[in-house]
Amino acid sequence: MKIGKMITAVSAIVILLLVAGCTQDQERLAAAGVVAAGAAAAAYHEDGSHKDNYYHYGQDYGEGRNYDYRDGVRDGCATSRTAREKLDRYRWNNNDDYRSGWVAGKRQCRNM
Repeated sequence: MKIGKMITAVSAIVILLLVAGCTQDQERLAAAGVVAAGAAAAAYHEDGSHKDNYYHYGQDYGEGRNYDYRDGVRDGCATSRTAREKLDRYRWNNNDDYRSGWVAGKRQCRNM
């Protein structure tokens, strides 16, 4: 969401510069800003997590988290936020990463 707003703002600035009759160098600089904003947006996943650290609902769960851990965090957080258990029983019983992510997500999202 924040990335979308940033891209919209940068695009609006580029359009204003183009309409205001800026020089060609200023137009190139503005276009470079749009490219930089796009690159920044590409560094984030749809769930808001950065490619290096995993963030979910503003909580930093650390670096190098795998898919199972992230899924566990999402399910545990959903359980806390909705008061309805969302849990993959098979993965809970057979996958340590999912289980530890679920516990962490439930604990971190409890007060949200």
